[in-house]
Amino acid sequence: YGNLGFYGIFLQDEVKLYKEYLVLTGGIRFDYARFFDGSIHVGDPTANTGFEEPISESYGSSDWTALSPKLALQYEITPSINSYISASTGFMPPKLDDMISSRKISKGFKEANPYLQPQTLTNYELGFNTKPFKKIQFKTAAYYSVGKDFQYFVATGDYVDGQPELIRENIAAIEIIGAEFFLQFDLTKDLTFKANYSYNSSTIKEFNLENYTGDDLTGKQLVEIPWHQAFAGLFWKNKIVNTTLVANYVGEEYADDQNILIIDDYLTADVSLSRMLGENIFFAVDIQNIFDKVYVDKKQRLSPGRFILVELAYKF
Repeated sequence: YGNLGFYGIFLQDEVKLYKEYLVLTGGIRFDYARFFDGSIHVGDPTANTGFEEPISESYGSSDWTALSPKLALQYEITPSINSYISASTGFMPPKLDDMISSRKISKGFKEANPYLQPQTLTNYELGFNTKPFKKIQFKTAAYYSVGKDFQYFVATGDYVDGQPELIRENIAAIEIIGAEFFLQFDLTKDLTFKANYSYNSSTIKEFNLENYTGDDLTGKQLVEIPWHQAFAGLFWKNKIVNTTLVANYVGEEYADDQNILIIDDYLTADVSLSRMLGENIFFAVDIQNIFDKVYVDKKQRLSPGRFILVELAYKF
């Protein structure tokens, strides 16, 4: 059990430096978070809980504050091409579940860490938005981020019921390098094609080994983060049935901290059909993974295969 309060206030303003072509935007956010009344109680241990004997423990409270500034510069290169560059910082307190919950998970046994601290992120981004033709939009961005006190699942070196014991820890620093591309092409007023691609490389740059018995992960990639992801879809609105056809690609990613096991990439396709029946009744069929592709997800779970959802709603 436990409580986590999170409050924030944000101020932002912009200044036009050169007519409408050059705009400077600045902002600052103040955050306050408090963890209190945390405890764990297991009165009747079973094999499902992972505990061998009863436990009752109360945790101390914690308070955190942070000031997060942001600065962005937007420049209109031409009426159809806009560019921007930005620098910002972010603050994220620990999740309550990571602080108070000790339980079995898909990868082993998760131990609570009531001493977990917030993580901060400094991000630098450069991007372009362009509309070279009336029916075509293109957006691209590249970013570089540095995370401090990053919260990350690490193995303690111990085992519970033959499964590794994991704990969320602040692991000093990470480096993230990435890029995103987005394209939208309005083929007609009712038929639109959308596609996007993203690249991400997240590396542990510093690893704090104090009070930690696991392996040094400095230089390793973060797990469960695909290096490449892509999406493409057709969206068709018509009087008979609105239709969406989508393809999703998820690239390879590491499954373990030591970067030995790799989860294979996979490609799936979905289709969605919907229409209004009269003025008030909405009907839709959503078929996910229509080709029944078998793959393993980032949690190392086997895919459920083809999945069909039917929705019927009445709008008052």
